[in-house]
Amino acid sequence: MATGYDEKEVLTSVIEILKEHLGDKFTGDLNRETSLESIDIESIDMVEIVFNIEDKYDINVPLESVGGVNTVGDLCDQLAELIKSSQQA
Repeated sequence: MATGYDEKEVLTSVIEILKEHLGDKFTGDLNRETSLESIDIESIDMVEIVFNIEDKYDINVPLESVGGVNTVGDLCDQLAELIKSSQQA
C-alpha cells in the first residue's frame, strides 16, 4: 500500500498501471496530457485499471468517479482526491 500523497509518484504509478494494462498495444510515451481515447482505453479497460489502482493505494474508487476522465492527468487528479479523502478519514 502506498502511503502519503505525492503528485509525481501518483502520476508515475498510474502510467505504470496503464502500460502494464496496454502491454504491447502501445509503445509511445504517456504523460498527463495523453487522452485515454488515443490509447484505446474503453470502459471495460477502465474497470481493470481501477481495480489495480485500488489494490496499489488501498482505497475504494467508485466507478462513477472516473466516468468523466478523459486524460491520464484527469485520472491522476481524481485519484489524488480519493487518496486525500481516505487519509482524512
